[in-house]
Amino acid sequence: MLAFVLLLAFMWGCIIAAFMQFTELGDFISKRLTWFMTAIGCGVDLLLGLFLTDASGSVEWWQIVAVFFVSSIAVSFRGIWQHASYNRMQMNDAKDALGE
Repeated sequence: MLAFVLLLAFMWGCIIAAFMQFTELGDFISKRLTWFMTAIGCGVDLLLGLFLTDASGSVEWWQIVAVFFVSSIAVSFRGIWQHASYNRMQMNDAKDALGE
């Protein structure tokens, strides 16, 4: 069951990263309402953690941490990519030592 939940978490992370990258609303939310996107992401991760409960209703802490980690891979990659793209844009627009 853990593997299935981790797969769902990864797919969730990819969907939310694609939403933030390729839609105007997602771009607005990621830039202006970061807290909102974080709250939604954490809520969905905790809901996915419900699938990991055993018969007694308990779950191991490391499984919840794994869900959060796996779901954040795509979003973290998107953030790193955005930052690198911004740096490339800055470097392309910068003038060299001779002012050219």
